[in-house]
Amino acid sequence: MGDSETCWDVIDNVLTIQLSEIQASFGRSRTVLEHIYKGKFLYSKLEGCVSGSALSFIFEEAKHSKTTDIVKINC
Repeated sequence: MGDSETCWDVIDNVLTIQLSEIQASFGRSRTVLEHIYKGKFLYSKLEGCVSGSALSFIFEEAKHSKTTDIVKINC
């Protein structure tokens, strides 16, 4: 509760902190390659280019593609 200037300052501070945390997290995820990806050609080429979340998504999709009966010519 407070006037609009006080509220604005609080919101601005919270958003600045959140942005800093997101940037730090993204920076760490781009520079640290998890053990499960080491030595794998695809993941080593993506290292530093995408976030850890993106690598995890790609990893899970690659696992699914091995268990799904897909006609390769359709891909």
